[in-house]
Amino acid sequence: EVPFPFWPISELWQNPTTEAFVLAEGVGVVEVAVHHQEEFQPCSVFSGAREGYAFKNDEWGVGYYLDNPPAIQVNAQLLEAEKEIIKQKMVRLNAAQHMKGEGPS
Repeated sequence: EVPFPFWPISELWQNPTTEAFVLAEGVGVVEVAVHHQEEFQPCSVFSGAREGYAFKNDEWGVGYYLDNPPAIQVNAQLLEAEKEIIKQKMVRLNAAQHMKGEGPS
């Protein structure tokens, strides 16, 4: 039989708050704790917006699901296509203004 000794912290150290839990040399202190968000928070009715969550009925039922919108991807082709769309809109706007006698002559 192995004894199970128990010693109160106050008997092991004179000042437990400063001596009992001292980090070893060279061990860094974590400055920021990792923030964990639950993937699903069950809720039968919408109870207001929650930052980082979307209310919906999905895989685990009705509730707040962690909102993971797709990353926005921008490339040169998309920018050029958007530029062309804006050009076409300006041409149509100028034509409409010209027909009404409002645009540049």
